[in-house]
Amino acid sequence: FRELFKGTFHVTKDEDFMTHITASLDAILSFRYGTGPGPNPLELHWDMETTHTSEWNQKVIDLLCSQYTILQQKNQWTIRSQESIREDIKQKFTQCCKCWTKARPCILSDGMHELPRHVEARLSENEAGEMQVFCLKILPWQADFCHEMKIIDK
Repeated sequence: FRELFKGTFHVTKDEDFMTHITASLDAILSFRYGTGPGPNPLELHWDMETTHTSEWNQKVIDLLCSQYTILQQKNQWTIRSQESIREDIKQKFTQCCKCWTKARPCILSDGMHELPRHVEARLSENEAGEMQVFCLKILPWQADFCHEMKIIDK
């Protein structure tokens, strides 16, 4: 699925989904109420605010299954059932969603949201307290800040 997600979402690792721009609420609602086209196959976005069972995400999964089937034939991969492909895509979505959720600002005890520097600090340490190396692009919630967050392994 690495090739599928790299080609579709332009990501190579689950952690790259920290900066994924979720589908717009307007697009999701118009799709749900039949007044909009739904996910754009040429520029797919998950609805990261919900699970893989939402109408929007089910459509994204359908589109990804079709794309995978094309790649499967083109690259002469072992033939897999649509159900097997769907299950793997759902599992991959769940993993990516966890990464995306981790990068969202938490609500603090005073009701305010974490500042980007606090998110950076929280993300910079793994469970063992060791520094992780990654670079976050400008996140949607960070639109007012004109910098990239970088964490350098010491």
